[in-house]
Amino acid sequence: MKNAVIAALVVALGVSIVAGVIALATRTTNVEVRVSQDADEPGAPSPAPRPDDGSAPPSPSCAEEALAAACVVLLAARDTLAGDGALNWSADAPLTEWDGVTVSGTPRRVTGLDLRNRGLTGTIPPGLGSLPPTLATVYLAGNAFTGCVPERLRLAENDLDALTAERRIWYCPVPDAPWGAALAAGTWTYDGAVIIDIPADGPRVQLSGIEHWEGEDGGGHGYCLSDMADVEKLCLSVGAAGVVASQGPYGAGGGADRGAVAPAGLDDVFDQIAATARLTPPPSCWEESLAPDCAILLAARDVLAGDGALNWSADVPVEDWVGVTVFGTPRRVRWLHLGRYGLTGTIPPELGNLALRELWLAGNDFTGCIPNALWMVSVKDIASLELPLCTAPMTMPDGVFGEGTYRFPDYPVLLHVPEGLALERYAFVISEPDGRRGCTLVRYLKEKTTGSVVGYDVETARECDRTLLSADGGLSRAAVNELFNQMTRSARVDP
Repeated sequence: MKNAVIAALVVALGVSIVAGVIALATRTTNVEVRVSQDADEPGAPSPAPRPDDGSAPPSPSCAEEALAAACVVLLAARDTLAGDGALNWSADAPLTEWDGVTVSGTPRRVTGLDLRNRGLTGTIPPGLGSLPPTLATVYLAGNAFTGCVPERLRLAENDLDALTAERRIWYCPVPDAPWGAALAAGTWTYDGAVIIDIPADGPRVQLSGIEHWEGEDGGGHGYCLSDMADVEKLCLSVGAAGVVASQGPYGAGGGADRGAVAPAGLDDVFDQIAATARLTPPPSCWEESLAPDCAILLAARDVLAGDGALNWSADVPVEDWVGVTVFGTPRRVRWLHLGRYGLTGTIPPELGNLALRELWLAGNDFTGCIPNALWMVSVKDIASLELPLCTAPMTMPDGVFGEGTYRFPDYPVLLHVPEGLALERYAFVISEPDGRRGCTLVRYLKEKTTGSVVGYDVETARECDRTLLSADGGLSRAAVNELFNQMTRSARVDP
């Protein structure tokens, strides 16, 4: 009996202990679950995952310091890009959920933008150009964008050439770098040939010269940058291989202070500029500055050709148009070399609206007349065509006169006065150079509104009649100066 009671007590005590342990475990589990649930409630901070606990990092967010700047750019660009389309970009959503946006790297950055075939109809804002160099890829084709393409997007792997071909838009104009002044941060071009990006931080640099060089494949030239003390220089040479960079001392006599030391960080700036330097895109009729020239040449093509042929077409790159050369900033059609192309048409007057510097038409069988404005071209062979001017020159009046083609009275010079000048005859001088036959006659013209004066000299001798042009200072307004330059280029001896 005694043993039975003892056994019953042991069993009861064991049950009680087990029940207590179960209750304690249950209470502990409830506490752990409750803490876990509290941590997931909105507004509660999540504990940072430990590097070795195998947990996934948090989704990329605009709140991350490394992503904040890109978020600002993309959110500002969203509606401008979309137009009548839509993009789901929002500061409230993780960037991994944003249409076409790729985030990678450490620290995390926006490294890719793939917006192909999303029905976007807006414009491409310049701000997107601030995303490179961290933006490694950008694909925009298959949309109906208008406007122009920011040049700096070419620094990323891209499909921009396809975009410009299919939508008839082009790269945004890039300003020409000024000479001898510190270049502000941004994108610049040199004579329409090389495009560079000046970083925002670091020592200032300036465009300091153009160096010509000879290579196995012919000549070329390098556009040189230097620091503001002209101690070190970076030259970007344009050749068959593209842009080739070289760096070194500015050179004997080249610096303002040969004892100066290059600014700290200059090498890094030069390296960054050299790494991103690129050739300008090939010229296109969809380029803003070239569109008017293309329209003129396309309208003139069949008129010039007659029974001949010219391959000028909006679907052919302008650089492949026969006889056409484009250069300068902004890029324009500057040379028209059509000698001996078997052309039999007439010369349309609209060609006079081009900003030509050279015009070669000999060796063809043109008929009709020569537009008066073409005498404004600096280098030309149109006198050899033996065609009359379309409008007979007027005799220069005694009073004020404006646009038109004139002949000085009793003076064998013709000149074409462009629109925008109000001129009058100012002076007439005859001089006899020592030891030379003939004499030099000088006529001066004065611009009424500014008082600017330009002189025309003609040397007459038995061997030749030639026109010598000179300006007599006092060109007081840039616009008048340019008009005078146009006029002096057009002057010629009357046949």
